[in-house]
Amino acid sequence: MYVVYNQQKRLGSGTLTEAARIAKEHSESAGVIVFDEATFQPMDLDLSGSLEQVVARASSVPTPENAPRQRGRPKLGVVSREVTLLPRHWEWLADQPGGISAAIRRLVANARKDPEQQKKYAKQLATEKAFRFCTAVAGDRFGYEEAIRALYADDIEKFILQTKDWPTDIASQANRLAEDAIKIT
Repeated sequence: MYVVYNQQKRLGSGTLTEAARIAKEHSESAGVIVFDEATFQPMDLDLSGSLEQVVARASSVPTPENAPRQRGRPKLGVVSREVTLLPRHWEWLADQPGGISAAIRRLVANARKDPEQQKKYAKQLATEKAFRFCTAVAGDRFGYEEAIRALYADDIEKFILQTKDWPTDIASQANRLAEDAIKIT
């Protein structure tokens, strides 16, 4: 799902093509931003041209559902990617039983089993999500810098205090995202 905001309020949500339609309909107002609701990563959509052109371009944007096939062994779930390491890291990995790929798989599996690592990772993702949203829609608002400091200091009361003068839709979304990040301890 995707959600559309401008600098004042939430404009709507839906699939990427629905969000593109909403964004195009409101593109005359400054600062229309389409976010991926899972990450609050802003989407880079070209809103030029007619509504039909915008929707057509949005429907061709790669999403997890329509992503092109990648290299690797897809039937086994193997995806080939590039990793950059220093020579000493490659040497250490090469000396591990089973080779480099097996060593990396073991390292990842062990990290995924560690509850402390998982909590730390979830907190980092939630904090980044709140940060991205606040920066995109409120980066030039009064209280933004203090709000971000409060977010990283896990101080929800101060965060809410700093966002009280922001437009209602913006402040309520920012507060929800900050609360989600701060409650992970």
